Amino acid sequence: MKITGDSANEPLRLTAWCWSELRAQAQPLADAPPGWLAFAREQGVLGLLSARRAALEPAARERLAQLAMAHLAREQELKRVAALLEAENIELIAFKGAAVSQWLYHPAYLRPRSDSDVLVRAELAPRLLRVLEKHGFERILSANSGLVLAECSAARLDAYGVRQVLDVHWCVNSHPRLRHLVGFAELRSRATASPYGSAIWLPDPLDQLFLSVVHLYGHQRGEPAKLIWWVDIDHMWRHFDQTQRAAFVEQALRKGLGALSAAALAHVAQQLDTPVAASDLQRLNANFSAEPSARLMTYRGRLIELIDDLASLPGWAARLAWLKDLALPPRAYLEQRYGEKVPALPKLLLDRALGFWRQR
Repeated sequence: MKITGDSANEPLRLTAWCWSELRAQAQPLADAPPGWLAFAREQGVLGLLSARRAALEPAARERLAQLAMAHLAREQELKRVAALLEAENIELIAFKGAAVSQWLYHPAYLRPRSDSDVLVRAELAPRLLRVLEKHGFERILSANSGLVLAECSAARLDAYGVRQVLDVHWCVNSHPRLRHLVGFAELRSRATASPYGSAIWLPDPLDQLFLSVVHLYGHQRGEPAKLIWWVDIDHMWRHFDQTQRAAFVEQALRKGLGALSAAALAHVAQQLDTPVAASDLQRLNANFSAEPSARLMTYRGRLIELIDDLASLPGWAARLAWLKDLALPPRAYLEQRYGEKVPALPKLLLDRALGFWRQR
């Protein structure tokens, strides 16, 4: 495949090439366009595409070795964290890449990740962060106090020089229309043991697909989803038998995620020839007009989305608290960002408003 034309359309061309390669499987390799390596790494599909090219390209084998080493370092870190938490009687559920790679990718390093996402009971999150800080992690300060962003990251540099980042979530997603669709207790009731240790669990396979759809539409609104997130959904659906697919459809409808699940499955069917039955899509869309989450199918700009988010909150007290958390970062974050020259409140609010407006 030849890639030509102006650079403005380069992401589209690279995306099209990646889709064609991911779809091709045993078919002959297509010519790799300039810039594909950086794009594939950014999109999380470098492992899959390098594995496809490994037989003919020595450099691809070297990339796979590097991915394998990074994956091993992250696995060892999760085992270390699990050992620390066993003594503290704190349980985590690993999800997104840390869970999907164990289940669907063989070898697991073909599904790379830059961090490890874990879910903890909300009331245990502060204690968990204190334990992590006690054992070498440094909390990454956020511009929100924990209301708007229902997660916090902590990082440390391990003995091999790998930056280990743990994303601690107390809701499955920060978006107000998605964060309460399923909670820790329900996920834990169906969770399975992990290879990391007894303090870390993995979601049930149906829950993993559910969480992948939640993440797809709730993460970084306004930015394109990474290709690997779509590939995850394709792999899960192919892994399920008809009984599991039917059970997922019913779960998505029961939880109010039917329309978004239908949109995600329709997209992977188009791009990766995922075997999604028309009857399943029709069933998932049965409650389209009644599902609040269906409003997230399209991005309508930050201002409209903010208004819609506020409308979804229960009352004016909750809305004012949400706006306050958006507008006024914690003092520690301000001191880290501005040093001794923290702006006066009027200027700070103006700066935040202008920043919000520029990103709309």
